[in-house]
Amino acid sequence: MKGPVLALLAAAAALWACGPHPSAARGSRGVLVLAVDALRADHVSGLGYDRATTPALDRLAEEGATFLDAWSAAPEVLPAHAALLTGCDPGLAQRPGAAAPGPAADLARWRVPDGFPSLAQELLARGFETAAFVDHPDVAPIRGVAKGFQTFAGYREDAVDPDLELGFEGVATRFVRWLASRAADADWFAYLHVNDLERVWTRPPLDPRWDALYEPRPELGSMPPVAEGDHAFFAIPRPRWAGVPKTLGEYELRYDGAIGQLDTKLARLLERLRRLGRLDNTTVVVVGAFGVSFGEGGLYLDTGALTAADLRVPLVVRPGAGVALPRGSRLDGLASLVDVAPTVLELLGLRPPPSMSGVSHAPRLRDPALPAARERAHAWGGFQRGVAAIDADWILARDRPAEAKSALLVRTYFGSGAPPDAGVVERLARRGAQVAVDPGPGAADAARARLGAALDDWTAWIDRARGVLHGRVTPAADPATTAELRRRGLLSPAR
Repeated sequence: MKGPVLALLAAAAALWACGPHPSAARGSRGVLVLAVDALRADHVSGLGYDRATTPALDRLAEEGATFLDAWSAAPEVLPAHAALLTGCDPGLAQRPGAAAPGPAADLARWRVPDGFPSLAQELLARGFETAAFVDHPDVAPIRGVAKGFQTFAGYREDAVDPDLELGFEGVATRFVRWLASRAADADWFAYLHVNDLERVWTRPPLDPRWDALYEPRPELGSMPPVAEGDHAFFAIPRPRWAGVPKTLGEYELRYDGAIGQLDTKLARLLERLRRLGRLDNTTVVVVGAFGVSFGEGGLYLDTGALTAADLRVPLVVRPGAGVALPRGSRLDGLASLVDVAPTVLELLGLRPPPSMSGVSHAPRLRDPALPAARERAHAWGGFQRGVAAIDADWILARDRPAEAKSALLVRTYFGSGAPPDAGVVERLARRGAQVAVDPGPGAADAARARLGAALDDWTAWIDRARGVLHGRVTPAADPATTAELRRRGLLSPAR
């Protein structure tokens, strides 16, 4: 590791090590959820990565708990954040019906229904002041994700200085200004969305020393081809190409350096909260919204497949004062993005609404000896409009490659146009290092049958429910689904 890089990491550690400051708001409670796009779990040092990418996040985890097996609910910006904000399966937010492929049509397919619950709304009803600071135009009020937020600071498309107004810097600065203006005894909830790691391919780091943190891995010495479009299989998308020949290992260095730079910004943000006297009483949740691929699933420097690279994310919970949790817990067992909202509510002593489909991990956070709360996790969407079921050992994904979101994605996947008989492609993958023991002969067949049945049941329910929720099916035409949606609180009795 280079000398200047050691100095950078030492500075970050020094920020974290600053002593406690008098609290100006000892009677208040704060909740900070920081969601980072394109942050894959296996590049976080606290989750076993062999590079020291995240010392500040690791230190935060030592004061709380780390989920070792957390999964995104979608490899896309809008549905992933909808899952975090609502505690519901994002498949329910996808409007049914055919739509021509393309970015505009795809955005039109997604909207959180009005009857969905909201973490912000639940906390607002209990007297919390609420604010969101987001970093991507897709996460916008028109998509139905702003419910419950008194302040919703959206993406700054007119940013004069993108380096300071967008990304972690812009989001954190607006958040700290908002928090500093709150009364000292006010309870508050803030949602921070950071898209820095998605921009790392198109904009160089502010400090080029972050590109020189490590040496490229020899096994990543290949140079993938470059595609002409925004997204492609088996090639680097043109907008994410460095402009000069680079190996996959050199691209990985750029990504790891960007994570390290982001981690130092996290340390600075936490120190700013400490100086405001707010950190001690704040429950902090840091979570990856989705991951990024370096060739897994056929994608390079992009996200949109249903693989562990795209879906497995870090999840760290550090409790504030009054939330008693063991320090340094490392929780195995599955967790999903849809579990974050109900878990936060129960940690605060509030009962999650039945309309949230996620499960609360608060009991296990308090007592790590309890069994895992979730048997399977699910994911929805991606470039090929797929679905996936994940358990402790396997991932079963079903994609529709002929229905991919662009002609280039179809062409690069098949090598030409889609064949006439192209339909659903099913992939069963072992969970790699997450598999504790060899499952033995016949395990793949058993897993395919088990996860396939679960996926059939789950997708059938989602399809029926979203038909009613988005008005494509009248309540009279499907009274059983309508009754279940009303029981869960997702549909008002008036409909």
